[in-house]
Amino acid sequence: MELNAADSADRALHRALREALRPPVLPTDFRAQLRRQLVMQSASMQQQAVLQQEWQCTQARLRAESVQLRWQTLLWLLGGAFAAGAVTMAVMPWVASHYGARWSYGVPVAVATLGLVASWVGDPRVRRLLAQSGFFGA
Repeated sequence: MELNAADSADRALHRALREALRPPVLPTDFRAQLRRQLVMQSASMQQQAVLQQEWQCTQARLRAESVQLRWQTLLWLLGGAFAAGAVTMAVMPWVASHYGARWSYGVPVAVATLGLVASWVGDPRVRRLLAQSGFFGA
């Protein structure tokens, strides 16, 4: 008996819910619109995947270029320091004998300044800027 009472109560509840909650009225081309939206969403997801892959490739390339630029800068600085030291050691005795000992302090400063200017002008961005300004051709 209890089963029949519970069963009839469930049926009454379902009937009341069906009457109270009517399904919405859908447009006649609802299924076609739904398919179109699903296709557009799929295409959008594919575009997003392609853009994500392009972004990752760009990030990897930028990281590689950054590392290359760091090494290149380090090598320029080491080369410039070595060249400045070599020029200073070669020129110091000549400057000391011709101009006196107090002028020998100017040689390292002059060589270091020339090294900095040379490395600055050696930068492709600076060369491009100077070429655009008409200072010299790059």
